Amino acid sequence: MNKAVNVLFLDIDGVLNSEDYYRSLSAKQQKSLPIDRKCVARVRHIVDAAQAVIVLTSSWREGWDRSPDLLMEEGQILNRIFGEYGLSIYDKTPFCHTGRRPEEIRQWLEHCKEKIHRYVILDDFDFGWKEYRMYRHWIATDHLHGGLSDDQAERAIELFGRSGLYFFMERFKKHKD
Repeated sequence: MNKAVNVLFLDIDGVLNSEDYYRSLSAKQQKSLPIDRKCVARVRHIVDAAQAVIVLTSSWREGWDRSPDLLMEEGQILNRIFGEYGLSIYDKTPFCHTGRRPEEIRQWLEHCKEKIHRYVILDDFDFGWKEYRMYRHWIATDHLHGGLSDDQAERAIELFGRSGLYFFMERFKKHKD
């Protein structure tokens, strides 16, 4: 990639599924349909509108790899369902020794070879986004009721229009010193 890219940092559980979604399924369906396709369609809307790439932050990333030979069950499920919507996963964040998701995202941003234009984080859990100066980039989804909503998808698109890595990096440098 030569031009600056928009990045959608994506959690899976609580974003692409929810407790309500699981309760609506039989035990057999829960295993075979772990992702709510309505939420995947909303991600597709965000990716199309923002021309963003998807970077996994979810624990599901352990089963995903760029190489098809290294995919585990979770990665195969993601690739299959995302592929049905014309989506693909660009990359995944590294696993940091602290296990703190903001640090994993920061590390990915610092080591990314591409120039990052803007980024948005979709996650149902507050990992201390404010402390890491990523709060303005985070959209909190509802892990109990529906995961990613239409309103949150529209909010993500708005954030891609306003938030920027340069603001984050300047704040990070000041915070670090």
